[in-house]
Amino acid sequence: MSVETSDHTSLATIALTTDVATAATQLATAIGEQPVVTPYAAVGDCKAGSTYQWGGLQLSNANPFQPQDDLIGAWVNSGKTAMGIDIVTTGYQHIGAQLTDVLTQVPGAKQANNGVLLDLQTDPKLGDWGVLLVKNSSGTASAIEDPSFGGAHGGCAG
Repeated sequence: MSVETSDHTSLATIALTTDVATAATQLATAIGEQPVVTPYAAVGDCKAGSTYQWGGLQLSNANPFQPQDDLIGAWVNSGKTAMGIDIVTTGYQHIGAQLTDVLTQVPGAKQANNGVLLDLQTDPKLGDWGVLLVKNSSGTASAIEDPSFGGAHGGCAG
């Protein structure tokens, strides 16, 4: 995950293997916006943890549907943080992007049954995964999941 200015100057780069609380602190420092922190209890295979939310961007602890249990889970459900900072992904794609365009504009993008996968990774046990632009009924991106599988859903944070 990276934070850039509008002229693409890097302000921070945060590895998805960073502890989620540390990543939240680094992100808050980079964007100058504090998250709303909500703890949640352990449920099933999901460990107890917290969500860190900046408007349309949420970070949480890893979940059992991810390829490794030390990855941060990122979920985007609107195009901006609470203070109005734009949220984009690989190839500067965003909520509302036409997914047919994404497939032609972003090298390596792959059609999935519930959207388009970017930053494609392949795991011999789990198949393809990466950043998912979730498709809505009109064929546009309605959410962004990172990491996500092209055919699996689920998470630990509410």
